[in-house]
Amino acid sequence: MDKSTISVGDSVVLSNCSNFDGGYTECLWDFGDGKSEFSNGTDVIKHQYNTLGQFEVKLTIGEKENSSVVSKAIIVK
Repeated sequence: MDKSTISVGDSVVLSNCSNFDGGYTECLWDFGDGKSEFSNGTDVIKHQYNTLGQFEVKLTIGEKENSSVVSKAIIVK
């Protein structure tokens, strides 16, 4: 993620959805604002926030049994 604090109407750019062995797999980005997007690991995802608040962006990598989740807070001022 390129920022953790942004202004209303700004976008975050998300990338590097690789699994731990360096390969790419299907990934789910949950933006914390009711919207989500799948990527194949090589995509660069851009998401715009139009509401004030704090949102938790979650990235789920892999299948249900073997998935990993990481998250980061985005503050929209």
